[in-house]
Amino acid sequence: MKYGMKLLAGLIVPAVFLAAGCGDEQVPDKKIDVVLKELTANGSETETTTILTFEFDKDIAGLETADIAFNSGSTGAFPNNLTKVDGQTGIYKLTVRNIKASGEITVLSIEKSGYAITGTPKTAAVHCYTYTPEPNSKEAIEAFVNAHWEEYGYSEKPTKYIALSFDDGPCAASNSGGTVAMLAKLEELNVKATFFVIGQNIRGNQSAAKAIFDAGHELANHSDGYGALGSATEASITTSLTAASTAIKNITGADPALFRAPNVDYGTGTNLAHVCTELGLAIIGVSVWSNDYDGGVNSAQIVTNVVNNTFLNSGDGGIINCHESNTSGGRTLAALPDMIAGLRSKGFWIMTVGELAIVKGINLQVGTRYDSIPIR
Repeated sequence: MKYGMKLLAGLIVPAVFLAAGCGDEQVPDKKIDVVLKELTANGSETETTTILTFEFDKDIAGLETADIAFNSGSTGAFPNNLTKVDGQTGIYKLTVRNIKASGEITVLSIEKSGYAITGTPKTAAVHCYTYTPEPNSKEAIEAFVNAHWEEYGYSEKPTKYIALSFDDGPCAASNSGGTVAMLAKLEELNVKATFFVIGQNIRGNQSAAKAIFDAGHELANHSDGYGALGSATEASITTSLTAASTAIKNITGADPALFRAPNVDYGTGTNLAHVCTELGLAIIGVSVWSNDYDGGVNSAQIVTNVVNNTFLNSGDGGIINCHESNTSGGRTLAALPDMIAGLRSKGFWIMTVGELAIVKGINLQVGTRYDSIPIR
């Protein structure tokens, strides 16, 4: 899921600063009104994260976020993270998130009683400029959650994060609808996931692999075949992982950053970790098992295995392991609606492994295994 936002063009909004006197006079109940008018892009409502820079004659003792309030037209807007700019007298920055005025006028007021003003009273310049979070940055992800949690069926804003992953694809439509059916169901449910794909399957199902990427999901390395690599030589591991990474790069234009071993079998040696380090791959394990690869497990049991997993009781950061229909026989496809609903009812925002690392502020290290993010 790409969490970038289309924002306002840069603008400067002056706010007139009126004082009864000058010099070091105490000015009670000082108030600044900042008028923000949100524009629309292509006729649709836009979402914004804006930074305001306030310039005063001198530092304002005790000025804090609690001194800030919104007035008319401010539905959905809230101030966050007022900071003093180091080394610059009287300069403050305020992040204002999720202003959704859709063309209405939003008035932001700052009130602080009894602070000293030096010099001649003047206009307190309030520079309003666009702040665009980097796509898939922590800030952009959090802003997206703030804007869409109700739409996605949560009863309250989720505060926990979990990654969903699928192994063994891509696969053809002959496998219970294949990758295309899985993607359609994920789109219907508003979910993005990480697909650990097999090189030989990519070469046999190029269009399906491209469909995964085009839908905004994450493609990751699951080796070139199904053979166990836990006890394999470095040479054979390198051949397999390189072939799979090349197949992925042919789809995405970039080398994958994540690897999961077939059958999540890492063995007891260091060969896999060493090769992953050389190839720039972080190793991704599992903390929540669906067991959907077991032919004796039905869709209802898959839901239970995930939603009632004991790992979920101790916090977030988990990584769910599921399989595409060439391994799960369509049982996971059928389980997805109830699985997603169950996770959302427990307050989990579902995302890719890469996004989980971003929102948790974890820089995944190559050659290191993560069964959860952070590791616990």
